[in-house]
Amino acid sequence: MPIFPHTPRRLTAVLVAALAACAVAGCSTQSPPKHSERLQKASGLVTFQIDTTPGLWSKTSKQTAYAADDQKIDAKVTKLGSGLQRVELSGIGLANYLWQLDYHAH
Repeated sequence: MPIFPHTPRRLTAVLVAALAACAVAGCSTQSPPKHSERLQKASGLVTFQIDTTPGLWSKTSKQTAYAADDQKIDAKVTKLGSGLQRVELSGIGLANYLWQLDYHAH
């Protein structure tokens, strides 16, 4: 008689629950629908402003070694009085930022 007779059933239940949670949460290695279209539209903008916390911007905009010169996120950051900061991006900078967010989401 096994020491833990219900372990295979529990393991199966945990695996099924994990797969179901992943499916419901939309876990996937694919970009969101129409992501390429959003990148093209973003690159056509003159400027785009984001008001965000310094920590969120710092965490999501880090440049990594894979980023080529044409993927730089050049941003003008201005501190706001409310503890937020305004990040101003060119259209190309916004497209590069969106691309980087998508890349790190997978």
